[in-house]
Amino acid sequence: MARKNKHRKPTRLHPMAWGMWTLVVLCAAALVWTLHELPGEEEGAVPPPAATAAAAITEAPSMRPATRLPTEAPTPSAACTPAPTPTEAPTPTPPPSVTIAAVGDIMIHEKQLDEKHRGEDPYDFSCWFAHVAESIASADLALANLETTLVPPGSQYTGFPRFRSPVGIISSLKDAGFDVLTTANNHCFDGGWDGVVYTAQTIREMGLAQTGTYLSQEEFDDVLVTEAGGFRIGILAYSYAANGPHSYAIKGLDREQMRRDIAACRAKGAEIIVAMVHWGVEYSQTPSASAKDPTQYMWQEGVDLVLGSHPHVLQTMDRQRVERTDGEIRECAVIYSMGNFISNQKTWPRDVGLIYRATFTRNGAGKPQLEGIAYVPTWVNLVKETASSRHYEILPVGVALEDPSIVTQYNDTAKTRLRKAWDSTLELMDGETYGVPAKK
Repeated sequence: MARKNKHRKPTRLHPMAWGMWTLVVLCAAALVWTLHELPGEEEGAVPPPAATAAAAITEAPSMRPATRLPTEAPTPSAACTPAPTPTEAPTPTPPPSVTIAAVGDIMIHEKQLDEKHRGEDPYDFSCWFAHVAESIASADLALANLETTLVPPGSQYTGFPRFRSPVGIISSLKDAGFDVLTTANNHCFDGGWDGVVYTAQTIREMGLAQTGTYLSQEEFDDVLVTEAGGFRIGILAYSYAANGPHSYAIKGLDREQMRRDIAACRAKGAEIIVAMVHWGVEYSQTPSASAKDPTQYMWQEGVDLVLGSHPHVLQTMDRQRVERTDGEIRECAVIYSMGNFISNQKTWPRDVGLIYRATFTRNGAGKPQLEGIAYVPTWVNLVKETASSRHYEILPVGVALEDPSIVTQYNDTAKTRLRKAWDSTLELMDGETYGVPAKK
């Protein structure tokens, strides 16, 4: 048996097989290179060319971030928002208000005419009001009852029972701060019809408003409406009697007349109506039924304030919520007598008076409402300088008690009378139930 040959020659590949093998190797290498160059999602992937990225944005506009208009303020981030600057709360504007002041009887007796002004014409009475002028002038509207008539300079001046006074009292009252004088009282004819005419005309010519006596039927049918503190205020005046007959000179306590006058005030735009009334029993500090009954009627018809005179002493005040005939509910007030403001009646309580002050504001509906009542007790000090010379001064009692320097010839008698005037007034007015006592 022949042995096999240990060193056989290698078998040669066919040339075609070699070519096929080479092709397979090249294709595999190309595949590996291609896979290596393709972008992947892993970190470090090669981004697409710029042209390709721009094309993608153009074709998908909904993927753009929103573009703000130039006029829009950018929304600040929470971290950059400054803390708001605290602002002070606006000071509330107080509602409009009006203060009406009133005093009682202004009288000039014979001994007042004999004061040191004797021989001078016109007379100057300004010293009477020097200590109370501030209280009067500080009101928006100040009223008084002038219970005397006026006569021309050089005439015969007289006191009780027929008061005929110098015109200087009017300029002194104006300088003290009064705005309106009423002349409806039982002395309005002390100078006859000529005195009624001269008194009314002189008051008006000297720059004060006047009502209560009338110079024609047209005046009688009209009413006084004035403006103060931004309010329209009607002022009426009545008297229980007159000491002379005339068909249209003065208005009495006639209810139908009151109703017509109140309606006339409303027709002229009056928002507040004040009635100055001369009535009651002289020297009695108790209001009479003849004063109380008309008060209720006037309140119901539309009067807000009733201010009384004639008793020559103080009487009580009152304040009530009233349902009026038109259905409106209003707070109304009365003082039945304001006493003497100035006179020669020097026995207590005829030497005591007060300055009455009522303040109105507007409510939420814009209508006037009574806000408060205050009063300044007053006392007339008489100083006899010589046997034939005397000096009068109206003193605000509270101030005079604290500051004796304002009282001429202050002595124990004056101090006692001042204290009595203060205490008796507060007791009569029931402390602070209806009003607040004030020093000035």
